[in-house]
Amino acid sequence: MHVGNIYELAQWVQRRLQEGFQLVHYIRHPATIAVLKAIGIPLSEQTNSGLYVYQPNDIMIVVTLRNPTRGQEQTQVSPQELEAWIVTVL
Repeated sequence: MHVGNIYELAQWVQRRLQEGFQLVHYIRHPATIAVLKAIGIPLSEQTNSGLYVYQPNDIMIVVTLRNPTRGQEQTQVSPQELEAWIVTVL
């Protein structure tokens, strides 16, 4: 499911956390972590380049830049530059 507004994603995450879901992130990009934390998603500050391990019924959130630039590291990202999808692992 595509999430059109990144702020809606923050609300969705908060509801899942209240339901008892656990939040684990695999984000290597510090600027993305910073913007997601700023909109209310409680992530650890540390980047994580670990590998995802499948668990039945996992719900994944995929966050990308709307217009990435190949070979350039962005040091600042705004919420408007992000797109997100919610994916249920079958």
